[in-house]
Amino acid sequence: LLDSNMAQIGDAKTLNSNNQAKVGEKYTIPAGETRTFTIAGNRDTANNNNDGQLASFSLIAVNTSATVSGALPITGALHVINESLDIGSAEVAVGSSDQDSKQTEEVGTINELFAAIRITNNSSEEDVRVRSIRWQQTGSASPNDIANIVTIVDGVSYPTTVSGDWYTAQLGSGILIAEGFNKEFTLRGDIVSGSGRTVQFDIDENTDIYVTGETFGFGIGPTQIDDDTAGDGAEMTSGTPFFDGSLFDISAGSITSFSKSNAVPAQNVAINVPSQPLGAFEADIKGEALTIQKMVFHFQMVGGIAGTDLTNITLVDANGSVVAGPSDSVAVVNNVGKVTFSDTVTLAVGKSILTLKGKLSTAFANDDTIVASTTPSSDWTGVKGDTTGDTITLTVGVTTGNTMTVKAASVSAKISTTPAAQNIVGGVTGMIISNLQLDGTQSGEDVRFTSIQLRYTSNSSGNPTNCRLWDGNTQLTDSGVDPTTNGTAYSFSLDESIIVVKGTIKTLAVKCDVTGSVAVASTFSWGIDATDSISGTGIGSSSIVDATNATLAGPTMTVVGEGSLTVELDSSSPSYALVSAGTSDVILSTLKLTAINEIIFLNRIALQLSNDAASSSPGDLLIVGIYNGSDQVGTAVFSGTSRYATTTLTTEVEVPKDGTVILTIKGTLSTVGTSQPGTQGALVQVDFDGDDPTGTRGRGFDSGSTIDHSSATDTTTAGVRLFRTVPTFTQTTFTESNQTAESNADLLRFMVTADAAGDLLINKFTLQFATTTATISNFNIHVYQNGYDSGVVSGLGTDGEIVITDIDPDLPATDYDFVVDQNSVGYITVPAGATRYFIVKGDVDSITNTTGSVKVTLLGDASYPSLSTLMGTAASIEADTNDDFIWSPEATTTITTSNVDWTNGYRVSGLSADGFSQTVSNQ
Repeated sequence: LLDSNMAQIGDAKTLNSNNQAKVGEKYTIPAGETRTFTIAGNRDTANNNNDGQLASFSLIAVNTSATVSGALPITGALHVINESLDIGSAEVAVGSSDQDSKQTEEVGTINELFAAIRITNNSSEEDVRVRSIRWQQTGSASPNDIANIVTIVDGVSYPTTVSGDWYTAQLGSGILIAEGFNKEFTLRGDIVSGSGRTVQFDIDENTDIYVTGETFGFGIGPTQIDDDTAGDGAEMTSGTPFFDGSLFDISAGSITSFSKSNAVPAQNVAINVPSQPLGAFEADIKGEALTIQKMVFHFQMVGGIAGTDLTNITLVDANGSVVAGPSDSVAVVNNVGKVTFSDTVTLAVGKSILTLKGKLSTAFANDDTIVASTTPSSDWTGVKGDTTGDTITLTVGVTTGNTMTVKAASVSAKISTTPAAQNIVGGVTGMIISNLQLDGTQSGEDVRFTSIQLRYTSNSSGNPTNCRLWDGNTQLTDSGVDPTTNGTAYSFSLDESIIVVKGTIKTLAVKCDVTGSVAVASTFSWGIDATDSISGTGIGSSSIVDATNATLAGPTMTVVGEGSLTVELDSSSPSYALVSAGTSDVILSTLKLTAINEIIFLNRIALQLSNDAASSSPGDLLIVGIYNGSDQVGTAVFSGTSRYATTTLTTEVEVPKDGTVILTIKGTLSTVGTSQPGTQGALVQVDFDGDDPTGTRGRGFDSGSTIDHSSATDTTTAGVRLFRTVPTFTQTTFTESNQTAESNADLLRFMVTADAAGDLLINKFTLQFATTTATISNFNIHVYQNGYDSGVVSGLGTDGEIVITDIDPDLPATDYDFVVDQNSVGYITVPAGATRYFIVKGDVDSITNTTGSVKVTLLGDASYPSLSTLMGTAASIEADTNDDFIWSPEATTTITTSNVDWTNGYRVSGLSADGFSQTVSNQ
């Protein structure tokens, strides 16, 4: 009998002498629902006597207490028996991952591997598909003892449906096994209870593995292929069960680990205070809960005390509930005591925390110590499993808790080093004048304070008001103190008491208001004096605790007028750079703003184009943005011919008191070319305008005053040079060893890339040669467009040479000009966004020893050319001292070397003034 998932219900049965069989088992159909059932049969091996016969089954009765309606029998379709068709196969063996032996596992084990089978399709007739597997748990464990049982294939988990001892896994759309291949099916699950019981997963009959053929669609009866006698291990059998799984014993209770617990760390403990921590232990229980009838703990005490000076000792669980005691310690020897708990203690499966607590007699003194210990194997008796009732033998040795140090209740008072002495402006409210620290790190118990006395010091020129104590964000005093007299102690009555927890430091802030009427140069502070009263009460002992304190002055606060604001160039401001026209978000400068004495909210700032009109114009910048971090807070526009811009910020910038804020000035550069506003070669410098006394302004947070900047000096940025496009150089180093003599040898390689903004032109390179015991000649620079030695640039020599006649250096002269003359226009074009590849080649006639070498350097320029205009002709650049690299951003309509559109290699990206070099040697 099969359900709607084609999963078998109950056992398969054979027909009796009347050709009848009762199939299935108890099955519940919920009210109002419908279930479909299938009658299925399993054919034996071929018997040619049956070929061509017809077979069908009829339902003749339903065993149920409900009323059966409908006409019986119900007869199924006739099937023709075929004795000649070969179908697929499913051969089943014990899986390679099966543990294949008797196992003992504890309660709490998860993802345990219970069984594994391997199904092989050795047929050459068709692929097969495994659709479901029905496992039977034949051990003594109940379904409640095991959980999360899954069948896993190829890393995919398929849950099981539990019905009594049967665990059925529907394998989705089925697991396909191709001809000649196999799959491993494993069964895993968790052991959640069942100490003393067993788990064993079998497959009762071969038909509990539902397999169908992919070609013919028939069900396939699996066969076993490794029948053996494995004892308590896994085996395939020729009878029942079809697969006999390994046996798993669920072990009885045990303590797998027992150790000290840092739930009670080493700490100070108080004298004559109940429930002081004496130590804690962690037990990890497996299998089943344990009950212990008697437990003994020992105490090693260092100091002038006896083993009987610990009383009212209790054993407490993790929830704070007392599980044993109270009992008193008895003396063993000298300063060793022990306590015996006769209460029955139950430790549940899993981890349990046991804490010892007790009361220390007044015989203890400061710095005495107590260390608790127990040896479960000998100190715990009457240990039994809570489920099995079996006596459990423990093997855990001596375990020692953390050290407890005896301390009387004590607190010391200090003045914190923060805040530092500083200037403040009149008008501030809730200003932290001083921080009082109450140090309980040496206390044996928590201490409560309800009143604190502080010492006020001033020059009597003016005083703060409404001084209160705060614990973090909690105000402790409803009524403020208004100090008036220098050197006077003032009491702060706490409307909400504070507790200094032992082992910690509590920090209280003294906050005051300083009105705008307090005279400038007034000074005051809050500190403590050795004679001041800072008295509390021990929470457990109720003893009076006078805080020990020395005379400590607090930080001096000096009243000043309104704050001030300075502006200067920040060290992160960018260096000089070449930038392509139309580029946006170019960092032009970074400005550091400093607020002195109070927070200042900046609301406007003055900027200027700082160089002369011949170097740049407002038309070279489309827009300027002002940024605080990544947030844009304002925009500046240089309109018309004005070189100045005062910008009202869209968002105020908070400059912290005695702190700084960095503003980044970014610009979008204009385009360059015919009828375009940008100027080729313009040096764009946007700076802070310190000459404008009111252009940079803020609002004082405390004073409420309008504050103009106090720095009257302009900043000077390096600036960016504007070109229609810009080049980037990249050197490609290489290794060439054993160079003794070679014609047309590669000696230096580099690339030049044009920015995507436009083409660039190259007229001249300058090379420097140096040799050591070597002879060289016939140098040239070769240009390629597809990579080194690939794709000669048109208009040049047959191998991409840029000069018609190779240069033969007359050493020791070192600098040689390579001016493009192979191309009739006198330049090489690097298209926008493209790269050209350059190789310096020459003849190395000899390198006479192993230290000989040839060094070639491509030179850059140290400064911008000195011209009457921003750009020059190629010839005028050649006439300048800095003429090692001559190039053009090509912004004119007619392109010749005579156009005033050429410049040099100053600060070209990748090309420093000293250039870059490559050395070829005989090494």
